[in-house]
Amino acid sequence: NTQGRDFVCGDIHGGWFLVERALADCGFDEQRDRLFCVGDLVDRGPESARFPEFLNRNWFHAILGNHEQMALRAVLEGDHEARMVWSMNGGDWIMEIPPQQGRPLVEQLAELPLAIELEGPGAEPVVFAHAGIFGNDWSAARQTLVKEGDAYRVGEPMHTLLWDRSRVQYRDDSVIRGARHVFHGHTVLEDVITLGNRTYLDLGSVMTGRFALLEIERWLAGQTGSRDGLYIVEG
Repeated sequence: NTQGRDFVCGDIHGGWFLVERALADCGFDEQRDRLFCVGDLVDRGPESARFPEFLNRNWFHAILGNHEQMALRAVLEGDHEARMVWSMNGGDWIMEIPPQQGRPLVEQLAELPLAIELEGPGAEPVVFAHAGIFGNDWSAARQTLVKEGDAYRVGEPMHTLLWDRSRVQYRDDSVIRGARHVFHGHTVLEDVITLGNRTYLDLGSVMTGRFALLEIERWLAGQTGSRDGLYIVEG
């Protein structure tokens, strides 16, 4: 982005009102700035069906999360067991959508990329990946995703990408080679934390009333322990 600022936010889970508050707090400029989300746009919150409104804005970009994967398996595959699992994890909002509109709505989630690379001043990209990266080399993981990418697959490396919590739970601070920095969501934390060159942003959204958004370059330029560029909405 040569004209404005780039921001990244944690899981939204149907809490678009939290997104709007965070954008107001940081003075977001829709003409110049961009917002990237690390996945889980839907489920649990009261505004899950609003996601197309944001996907249609040229400044908003998101990747696939495990909740999007559950929705795709439940609706597009018609898998009864998957539908039950999705329902238990906040997918009941689809019941409020007329049947003839529900499938086309969910089909839009199939267009979300598995990950996003963001160019910056260095040779290595900033990477957005929902839960984790299989292995410690982004270039190798990227090649595998390009070759075998399938939003419905549950197995490595897709399981790590969409479901893994082990690295953050064990406070693994190893560095991901081939990436300047990696931003993740998925695992609900009490605060934004950085381990190695990975930052975890999911504060729970509608489940906790806390939502994190940060200005990427200010965050990366900050000294160790700095919270410069971080905006947390509570309420």
